[in-house]
Amino acid sequence: MSLQLSTLDAAKVRVNQKVRIKVIGPNAKPFTGRVTSLYPQAIAPDNNNEQSSRGQSGQVKVPATVQLDKPSGTLIPGSQVSVEIIQAQRQNVVVLDLAAIVRSRSSPFVWIRDSQSKAQKRPVTLGLEGVTTVEVTSGLRPREQVIMPTPETPIQSGMPVIPSSSPPLGDRTKPGSP
Repeated sequence: MSLQLSTLDAAKVRVNQKVRIKVIGPNAKPFTGRVTSLYPQAIAPDNNNEQSSRGQSGQVKVPATVQLDKPSGTLIPGSQVSVEIIQAQRQNVVVLDLAAIVRSRSSPFVWIRDSQSKAQKRPVTLGLEGVTTVEVTSGLRPREQVIMPTPETPIQSGMPVIPSSSPPLGDRTKPGSP
């Protein structure tokens, strides 16, 4: 697969980096692969090509090539795909939805449900951050229940918390009254 990377993105990419590829559309099955080549310099677009007529003139790009780890048997040449180049990855870590993290001036924190079913503020240290999730490197202990804040109900320290009716992972609760 041929890619056109921005110069900012290309500076972070190296040959042999892992990638995830998905066909753009519903029920997209992910495929894995690797960056096989990265052009050593940026290329200015040709003023007569189709991209320029779409208002993208002047944007230099860095060509790159990605190859699947094994043939998909389903990808059609010329299809539009989404390619995620994996910059960093860790295994066996604590991960939370970004929505669970409250970012303040001093430090990020989460709300947890304590043993008396009350909301408590807990500072956390964050690690790698993805599009929808973030790694928590410290500040949480096993089995603690993280409260997912909602715009409708602001959370305050000591507020009684009622567990939600169907927590997805057994660790989400919502604020409420007794």
